[in-house]
Amino acid sequence: MTGPQDLRLCVRAGLGRTMVTLDEPSEAMEMFHHTDPKIERLARIPIFEHADGAAIRELAHVADEITVPAGTVLIKEGRLHAELFVIVAGEAVVTVGTTEVARLGDGEITGELSLFERRPANATVAAATEIDALVIPFNRMDAVMDADPTLVRAIARQLAHRLRMTDAHLRAHA
Repeated sequence: MTGPQDLRLCVRAGLGRTMVTLDEPSEAMEMFHHTDPKIERLARIPIFEHADGAAIRELAHVADEITVPAGTVLIKEGRLHAELFVIVAGEAVVTVGTTEVARLGDGEITGELSLFERRPANATVAAATEIDALVIPFNRMDAVMDADPTLVRAIARQLAHRLRMTDAHLRAHA
């Protein structure tokens, strides 16, 4: 016999009127939980931790997974670009001219300034090691941010943090 819990599980799984009786709740999670590795990676990225599930699923849908070798330039100072990069694994070096100003690692993003301003990049970002990343075109990111404004706040917090770090770096080297 099926009970209300069984019905709830079936509806959530999109099974319509099909009823499935499960002995243990853990079976339900295993049976109905569809795991997409890209969704799991995005959900673990600190900047997206407060985004709702629909936004994470949409980000996963619009993001392309790439692996780039060390030395590859992701963003070139002075040039327009149209993508946000989420570093899943690896390290990138950020330079202004020939001066290294930062290093970015697992879970960090780059390209966010141009996401908001659509102006040429103010720094070069290159892979210091092999990088696994998610690439999200700005036009698709705009649509996801419109649907979930918490993403805008999260990226704004990231920008504020980077501004503080840059300010500290400049003061230390003045």
